[in-house]
Amino acid sequence: MNNQLQHLLESATTINTGILLQIENCLVIAPHPDDESLGCGGLISSLRQSGITVDVVFTTDGTMSHPNSQHTDTSGRCALREKEATNALEVLGVADQNVTFLRGKDSALPAEGEEGFPGFVNQLATLIARIRPGLVLVPYEFDPHRDHRASWQITMKALAAYPEVEVWQYLIWLYTLGKDQDVAPLTNIPGGIQYLPVNQHRELKKKAIAQHQSQLDLQVFGDPDGFILKDEVLQNFYGEKEFYIKQ
Repeated sequence: MNNQLQHLLESATTINTGILLQIENCLVIAPHPDDESLGCGGLISSLRQSGITVDVVFTTDGTMSHPNSQHTDTSGRCALREKEATNALEVLGVADQNVTFLRGKDSALPAEGEEGFPGFVNQLATLIARIRPGLVLVPYEFDPHRDHRASWQITMKALAAYPEVEVWQYLIWLYTLGKDQDVAPLTNIPGGIQYLPVNQHRELKKKAIAQHQSQLDLQVFGDPDGFILKDEVLQNFYGEKEFYIKQ
């Protein structure tokens, strides 16, 4: 882990959760199936247990985690990852009708200025107009993965007409891949990284993460060079705290 990030995490203060007493709806933006459980599974569980509606939007199809699968083609990988996502969200209390898949190309989600970007902004803006969330959870603006950065950019454009909506950024790849230039912007944000205690929801969160079996076991897709969430990565998400950045 980046030394500066380690220091910021160790000095993080408790996030003000007052907004959670005022909202009826929360929108979670997840670049790939599993980001929702890893980055904010504890908060999702807490919101649902409090009766707050949670909608989740996945921006990509997640198919490039195992591009050389011996068992399934692209459509099969997409279908399985979506099923894993709905299973995980069911564990956390989110119903299927509150889940949307935009199916952008994994590892090639268009960023601002790239072809296709306005289309994703329009799709998300339409959802936001219908859902009218009081809180939006979105990946960190400078997360090392391009899909996470593009998801943040798409979300910010789609929220341009709703300046009153509170936005919390969550961390995924900053823990293990973050470099100085990715972490440095956090020192200029009032409050920096803050944390939410999620001890009461840890077991449900772990159970939700476990539903993403294709990201934990190479045999699911049969791609020996595919991606899996190694234990050293998972440990960043199994703790008593979830870290957020209030935007």
